[in-house]
Amino acid sequence: MEKLIDVCGFEEGMVDYFLDVKESDNKILFNGHEYNKNGTYFTNEELNITNAFHAVGGSTANVLHGINNLGGKIFYYSVIGDDEAGSLILDELIKTNTLFDIKQLGKTTKILSLITKDKERTFVTYKGSSYFLFEDIPAWAIERSKIFQISFYTFFPHYIKDSLIEAMNIAKNSNTLISFDLGAPNLLIKENKGLLLTILNEYANIAFANEEEALALEQTIEYPLDHFVDIAVYKKGKDGALIKQTMFKDQPKEIKIDAFQVSNITNTSGAGDGFAAGFLYALTRGHSLKEAAMLGTYYASLVLQEPGSRLSYKPTIRLEEILKSASSY
Repeated sequence: MEKLIDVCGFEEGMVDYFLDVKESDNKILFNGHEYNKNGTYFTNEELNITNAFHAVGGSTANVLHGINNLGGKIFYYSVIGDDEAGSLILDELIKTNTLFDIKQLGKTTKILSLITKDKERTFVTYKGSSYFLFEDIPAWAIERSKIFQISFYTFFPHYIKDSLIEAMNIAKNSNTLISFDLGAPNLLIKENKGLLLTILNEYANIAFANEEEALALEQTIEYPLDHFVDIAVYKKGKDGALIKQTMFKDQPKEIKIDAFQVSNITNTSGAGDGFAAGFLYALTRGHSLKEAAMLGTYYASLVLQEPGSRLSYKPTIRLEEILKSASSY
């Protein structure tokens, strides 16, 4: 089957809220609740957030937005709430000419980032209508895509797990590469060893993880990420990225790429997703892994200068110049 879509992805629609807060003894007080700094929390109560900068977010959605912004062809399947936040997501999809299939009902998922002076983040998540997400999987989109992108975070709550496994089976049987982002709180990684082993052993071809996530994974399943997948991408923040791979015999098995230096970091949210966007876009265009990693670090450096988790404009520098510089060393 002809692959007409570069990357497709499924995820509940969500809006990110960013609020600067003060801390005391690594504790943060917000709306009468106390949170440990750098923690991740889930709540069944809809978040009442005022006077906070907000923007459309979601890990998979951020990756797809970046690929679309770079000129790739994407498809986004999601459920959003029939509310103001849902309308914000829908407006952005239309504005960016995204190919999508959306269900609109219930309440939209919201993620609150409580940001301390040192730019560290504590997350509070209200999951909204996520349980409606996989009632009717658009198999045609997976079958016609080069890559199916999914985040570990999307597997929670657990009652949508079977539908996600079904989606990955469709990808596997259609020769669509599965790109898996380990992005999830360390506690979820450590408490879901069986699910992780299933995804990594049976489905994922490409996997992304930051240093914390990679360590939590290795402590949980006693093997590093590159033990399981063809292309393991270790996102190392200001130190760039490390790729370990066995997919391409004519390319190095290990590739290290330095990060682009950024002096005016506004927000670290979404930088890892920006890296994945640049990396996957280059990969679908037939570029080498070194070139893909270089484009990923470049795009991430631009996202770091945004108040939200996405790039709000199309890059003006010619992408060919970035790729050429990657080939020169």
